[in-house]
Amino acid sequence: IPEMLTVLAHEVGHVIHDHREGDYDDWEREADTFAARVLIDADEWAMVTAVRPDASRIELAEHFGVAWWAIHDYRKWVIGDG
Repeated sequence: IPEMLTVLAHEVGHVIHDHREGDYDDWEREADTFAARVLIDADEWAMVTAVRPDASRIELAEHFGVAWWAIHDYRKWVIGDG
């Protein structure tokens, strides 16, 4: 279910951002970031990562109920690389 939810949010990101023309790689990055930001609460992220700064992507994905790659994309967005 976490993977399906993450993919669904990713596809909604394509619709929201009106991805019809342009750079495919940019579309994918934008949709990935959209999905991560929609599915992961910023306040909860701050609390969880403050308490468990060493938590793995898998542990965080299980906590937030998302696919592991959403954690990767969210971390990139938080540090300003996405």
